Amino acid sequence: MDYREFLLEIGVEDLPPAFVKYGREHIARAVPELFKKHRLEFEGFSAFASPRRLAFALESCATRQADSDELARGPAVRVAYDAEGRPTKAAIGFARSMGVDVGDLGSTKTPKGEYVTAKKRLLGRAAVEVIPDIVRSLLESFSFPKMMRWTDAPFAFGRPVRWLVVLFGDELVKCSVFGVSSSRNSRGVWTQNEAKIRIADAGSYLSEMERHSIIVSHERREEIIHAGIKRIEQNLGCEVVRDEEMLSILADSVDSPRVSFGDFDARFLELPEPVLTTCLWHHQFFLATRPKFFAKPSGGFKVDAALTRLLPHFVALLGNPDANEDQVRAGNEAVLEARLDDAAFFFAEDKRASLDSLLPRLKGMALHKGLGDLLMKSRRLKNLAPRIAALVFAGQDDVDGVPIDEFKANCGRAGELCKADLITRMVGEFPELQGIMGGIYAKVFGESDEVCDAISEHYRPRGADDEPPKTHCGRILALADKLDSLCAFFGAGHVPKGSQDPFGLRREAFGVVRIIHNFSYKVSLLATIQAAISGLEGDRLLRPAEGLPRQVLDFVKQRLLWVLTEEEQTRNDLALAVVSHESDDIYDLVIRAHALNEFSKDEQFDALMTGLKRASNILKGETWGKLNPGTLVEEQETRLFDKISEIVAGVYQSIGASDYQLYLRAFRLMAGLRPFIDDFFDNVMVMVEDEALRRNRLALLARLTKMFGSIADFSRIVVEKK
Repeated sequence: MDYREFLLEIGVEDLPPAFVKYGREHIARAVPELFKKHRLEFEGFSAFASPRRLAFALESCATRQADSDELARGPAVRVAYDAEGRPTKAAIGFARSMGVDVGDLGSTKTPKGEYVTAKKRLLGRAAVEVIPDIVRSLLESFSFPKMMRWTDAPFAFGRPVRWLVVLFGDELVKCSVFGVSSSRNSRGVWTQNEAKIRIADAGSYLSEMERHSIIVSHERREEIIHAGIKRIEQNLGCEVVRDEEMLSILADSVDSPRVSFGDFDARFLELPEPVLTTCLWHHQFFLATRPKFFAKPSGGFKVDAALTRLLPHFVALLGNPDANEDQVRAGNEAVLEARLDDAAFFFAEDKRASLDSLLPRLKGMALHKGLGDLLMKSRRLKNLAPRIAALVFAGQDDVDGVPIDEFKANCGRAGELCKADLITRMVGEFPELQGIMGGIYAKVFGESDEVCDAISEHYRPRGADDEPPKTHCGRILALADKLDSLCAFFGAGHVPKGSQDPFGLRREAFGVVRIIHNFSYKVSLLATIQAAISGLEGDRLLRPAEGLPRQVLDFVKQRLLWVLTEEEQTRNDLALAVVSHESDDIYDLVIRAHALNEFSKDEQFDALMTGLKRASNILKGETWGKLNPGTLVEEQETRLFDKISEIVAGVYQSIGASDYQLYLRAFRLMAGLRPFIDDFFDNVMVMVEDEALRRNRLALLARLTKMFGSIADFSRIVVEKK
């Protein structure tokens, strides 16, 4: 079979960086599946995406589909053949329609009966006939965060499609989507007056685009940006503040990357660093710079406190390959100066009023209809944070050297003030700084470092990629804030359904799990939830809700299940067995899951679980009384009882200790039951006619399952059949 190179480029109006990343990842997932579905063999797949194009290339693609056999189902056998087994008109007609001899018909059994079948040879079509279907299917499969419609096409896209390049070797494949017909002509950036870039064949795509300064490879754009930043660092003697995520976003923001720099007035360095970096990055995609540290011969670092602030320089990208760098720099500097002027004004004005004086203005700022206002939430957090601190640090006289009463007072003060910055001009203009500015303003007005840090951290973690608060006070306040929100929305009936979560409640629950898990807080989660609910009840914000504490607890534990399976690679059924347990101690449940995951590798594990499931199945729907050891008549049931009695104390002593080794010890003790359980089931009939004997044996099995169930819900565990 012959093979050729293949290229598809979808030209679009400018996509934002998040859409570019999604487009590239979607192409990487969807294209191989589509080619497999359409039976076109290929090798050397590469996906590309930039603001103006989504594309992929194949180093070699088959010129024809592979032939295949299709098994078609015809009429029921009872209709296709008469009583003597001769084919009827139904069978003959089916065979004729499939192009096979009636004697070559087969049959297959289904739940609805037996049907006649025929194998039909499907000859592969030419690739140029199949590719238009693949192109259309690919475009239909995209699901951008926001979709647009600009034609009467039956499906939408992230931005309007403006051109289409579909080349199979040097052959143009004719197809059309959104009213745009395929051609050989790609395009550059908007500022190049839509100059057409003719692609002669699929193999020349990358080189031809690069010849016109269009870099379609994300990795190549990152390399160019990184090299440009290094050059500026050397020229200016500074360090550019960035990370891998920033570089990736920058690479997805341009088709033709050029790195430049600019300056701003040094007077703006008096602004807090988070304000400066927000103005630079979040609003302009500019990178900040700071002084470079010089290495000591010992390998340490010389850090002068006076040199740790930012420098009045920034790094920016030029998206137009033909742009005059000096003109663009001047424009960037003017835009940034206006932004920084605003920030300086807001900062000066905000410092005129203390956070305490802003609290009354929280009245009327509604969380959501029926959930009160932020002043009510502020008062609840003032009371809730110390209560959670008392639960988390129960029995401790101090927290990292701070007396426990002082620590609780700090948590309450931070809770009272943590929402006040939402009134400030700075947060009104730069909402990304909420919490952060609260901590800064609290410091301005003389609050303690513990209170300031807690206010600045209390929204964290903001998502799966964000770090939890670094301070104990910040963690306690974050728990209070998130649990208050969860209980408020659940109490009002706003429970996430399916993939819908408009209030970010899964994110809040994830934050609760992350804080408790990461910092090994041993606390009753149910008790913290009930504390949050009592505050809402005091504000009369809850509808009568039976079982609300348990509902919120189960929701948070579902986030724990995700952490165990997705982040910590615990087997799904084992994680579910632990999370389904009635325990509300998140940290202890994590330790159990890790120990159970390790125990599952024991050669006794599957056989032990099989015996336990058998015991559980026998107990379903049955009743029993108190176990009487004196009425155990068979040797095997007596030995099982004695073995359970021997280990039960050791098992129960291990529960709740949050000690990995103790849980492993408990599991190993239970593993020793395996031969006794097998011997019992091989030689003892449980469901005998003698009621007293039957109920006693059921009680023995109940004691066995209760001991196992004290650690996890073993009914959730899947045992592989061998």
